[in-house]
Amino acid sequence: MYVYQPAGFLKRGTAAFIDAALLFTLTQLVSYLLYGHILIPLSDFINMFFPLYFIFIPAVWNGFTLGKRAVRIRISSVYRDGAGIGSMLLRYFGAVLFAFITLGIGIIVSAFMAALREDKRTVHDFISGTYVTSDLSKEPAGKTPFNNRKVLTAAGVLILILTFTLDRFQHTTYEAAVTDILREGGAIDSITIKDRRHDVKEFTEREVLIEDETVFESIQTEPGETKLRKTGDSVGTDYYIHIKQERNDHFLVIGENGITIGDSDYEILGENTPRRLLENLELDWEVTVR
Repeated sequence: MYVYQPAGFLKRGTAAFIDAALLFTLTQLVSYLLYGHILIPLSDFINMFFPLYFIFIPAVWNGFTLGKRAVRIRISSVYRDGAGIGSMLLRYFGAVLFAFITLGIGIIVSAFMAALREDKRTVHDFISGTYVTSDLSKEPAGKTPFNNRKVLTAAGVLILILTFTLDRFQHTTYEAAVTDILREGGAIDSITIKDRRHDVKEFTEREVLIEDETVFESIQTEPGETKLRKTGDSVGTDYYIHIKQERNDHFLVIGENGITIGDSDYEILGENTPRRLLENLELDWEVTVR
């Protein structure tokens, strides 16, 4: 094993902070450009930035991330010249898995190891056979296709493109999803809405039957541009909407952060405009359960 000029806790912590700040800024910017909102649950496409950043960038850039480059440290291997893609994969997923298994305590353990050990190696350093050094001299990567910079860069770009493409199939708008289920059913005869938001002190439920076409139009189109992402999670049942058409019946279930339209569950990205619309409609509610 070879450890030369190991970087200590302060430099590593500063680099981690810079990397986190840069990734946060980047992901929120992309989130705003794609979905029109920030500080929302991130998509698979945006989540892919994290492993790509911590695996591919140091693999093709001599062990540097932007944060490590800023404080003049880099990742190196204790076994051979250069830490390649295999080491970075072990390092990243080793850190994530250890933190998950230990419920986050592994992060604290690694911080103490970086501060107190002579070689400054942390848990994920041991898992991957790496260490962080202040020696900035260039190391040759292993002579395999998996450590070829052009191959790795192309692979990273391809992964982003594929993830983005798959991610797009998971997104739609409220108007598109509702229009799709109503397309073959003919004119809307009536809409029944059940309000199942339970009072803190007592269990209540109320409902209303709507036959006004103006209200039909409002429910169908006003939240139209609300962005949705398919999910397998339960969305809750604050409002239960039964849409009766000439030939079909359809159901919408609106929760605090999601909506079910037909057979598909969606996460609402940004403001829950369908729920807000129902809260603001002046309707003649009838209490059905107390």
